[in-house]
Amino acid sequence: MRYLHDSAAKPVIHRDLNSHNILIHLDGRAVVADFGESRFMCQTEEENMTKQPGNLRWMAPEVFSQSGRYDRRVDVFSFALVVWEVHSGELPFSHLKPAAAAAEMAYKRGRPPLPDQPTAQFPAPILELLPMAWHQDPIARPDFAQVSYTVV
Repeated sequence: MRYLHDSAAKPVIHRDLNSHNILIHLDGRAVVADFGESRFMCQTEEENMTKQPGNLRWMAPEVFSQSGRYDRRVDVFSFALVVWEVHSGELPFSHLKPAAAAAEMAYKRGRPPLPDQPTAQFPAPILELLPMAWHQDPIARPDFAQVSYTVV
């Protein structure tokens, strides 16, 4: 994702980042797939991206609520939910239907539960990253350069 946002010849916003769109090679390398909803970042200046792309369960609040323009930080929010899913072994808000999960995050500011202290399942760097990466305010979210520094 860092490459797509910062280094690609034409930087890309994926807009549908979720666990179904991350493929794992036999050697453990992860690759992002399904670019059907993606947009080049240069398009964000010309078009008001208010369409609700992607899977609701992993959707950033600003996309679901259609509160105006959004940018690459929607991918950081979705990535945080994927990280939580990998570490917990559960779907985010598995007890809710996808639209209800998105509404919970957008309107009630709900987030999946985290332990109060680091655990084997949620080590300290992940516990520190997730609240920042799924922050309600997109401006407060780290970019993928900061995310990769934290998780590597």
